[in-house]
Amino acid sequence: MKGKILTGFLSYFLFLSYIHPYLQSSNLVWMLFVAPAVLMLAGLTVAICYGRGTISAFVEFDWQWSFIAFALTAPVAALLNHSPIDAAAASLLALLIVVITTTRADPLRFMIVAFVFCILGSVVTYHLGINQFGYLPWQEAANPTFAGISRVSLFPYLSDSAFFSVLILIAAVILRRGYLLLIVPSGYFVYFSYSRTALVLLAAVALSEFLSRIRLRGSANFIVIVVFTIVAVGFADRIVPTAIAVEKYAFGTSILEARLTRRSVVPIDSAGNVVSAELWANHKDAKDPHLGGRAALWRDHLAAFASSPLIGVGRQGAINAIEKTAIDSSTSGTESFFTRILAEVGIVAVFIWIALWRLFVHFDREDNSFGRALTIALVVGGAIYGSSMVPYNFVFLFHVSLIAYALKISSPISAPTTVQHLSSLT
Repeated sequence: MKGKILTGFLSYFLFLSYIHPYLQSSNLVWMLFVAPAVLMLAGLTVAICYGRGTISAFVEFDWQWSFIAFALTAPVAALLNHSPIDAAAASLLALLIVVITTTRADPLRFMIVAFVFCILGSVVTYHLGINQFGYLPWQEAANPTFAGISRVSLFPYLSDSAFFSVLILIAAVILRRGYLLLIVPSGYFVYFSYSRTALVLLAAVALSEFLSRIRLRGSANFIVIVVFTIVAVGFADRIVPTAIAVEKYAFGTSILEARLTRRSVVPIDSAGNVVSAELWANHKDAKDPHLGGRAALWRDHLAAFASSPLIGVGRQGAINAIEKTAIDSSTSGTESFFTRILAEVGIVAVFIWIALWRLFVHFDREDNSFGRALTIALVVGGAIYGSSMVPYNFVFLFHVSLIAYALKISSPISAPTTVQHLSSLT
C-alpha cells in the first residue's frame, strides 16, 4: 500500500513537471502542487502508522528526529518573525523526507518506466514547443547560453533534467545488475546538459567514494565534501559565463578566458542578457570580484542570518538582503537551500545539517555506497541549486525515494562480511 501511494504521487508530480513553468497563478500552484504534497504526507503517514502503536516504531533513526526537530521549530521561529507561512514549505519538506524514508520503498521499477517516459516526453514536448532545449544537441530553440553550444533536457527546467539524469546514472553505476543499459542514455542527458552543478555533484560523489576507499570515513569524509563543494562553487563563479558583445550577438566566454586573451568582458545575468555598464558599475560584485553568482547569494544570506541569528529574517527579509542590483536574483534558482533557510528561520536550520550529516554517517557505517552517494547528491544539489529543494518537486521526491530504497538494503556493491552476518544474528 505504501509503495502504491508513493508511486502514484511520484507519477503525478512527474506529469506536472512539464506544465509547472507555465503556471503563473499562485492559487493554481497551491491547488496543483502544495495541496497534493500535503495529501502525500498524510496518506503515507496513515499507511505507515497502520498497525503500529508507538512513535518509536515510526521514527527509527536520530537523523529522522533531527528533521522532525526542524519541522517543529522552524514555524515557531517564523511566527516570532511575524511570517508564519514562510517556514511551511521547508517544514513540509523535512517531514516528507522522514515519511518517505520510513516507507523503505523500492522505486527501481518506477525509475526505469519514468526515465523512458521522460525521454519520450522530451521528444514530444520539444515538438510541441513546451521544451525549448530539445533532445538533440543542436535543437535548443532560443539564444543558447553558451556560444555554439546547445543543450538537451528531459524537462522544461534544465536543472531538473540534469539532476534526474545524475540520479539515474548513480543508480546504474552502483547497482549495476539490470541497470547497466541506463548508463548511456542517462550519461547522454548529463553530458549535454552542460550543467556545472551536475559536474560538481558527480565529482563530489566520486571524491567521497575515493575517500572511503582510503579509509577516510564518517564525519571526516562528510566535512571534506562540504569544503569541496564550497571551493568548487567559488571556482565555478570565477569562470561564470560572461559575454563579449560582437555586433548583435553575445558570445559566451569566461573571465578566465578573457584574462588569457586580454579581451574585455561584459557580465551577463542568469537569463543570458548582457548587463549594462551602469548596472555593473553599481553592482557589489564589481567591487568584490572574488565573489560572483552563487557565492554572492551565499554571502547575502549569511549576512541576513548574522543580522538576526535566533529567528532569522523571514522569506521576504532574505529576498531583500539580496540587493536590487544583484545579477543573480533570489528567484534564479542558483541560491543555496541551506543558506536561504538559515537566513529565513535562523539557527534552527542547523537541524537540517545535523540530519544530513547523521544520514551520511549512517550509510558510511554500513559501507552503503548507494546511500552515501545519494546523501552527497542531496547535500551538493541543495547547496548549489536550492530551487529544487521544494516538497512538490518530482526530482526531489524521487531522490528521497531512492534514499528510502538505500535504507532497505545493507550494501549495494558487496555481500555482508562474516562479522556483519554474525552481528545480525545477535
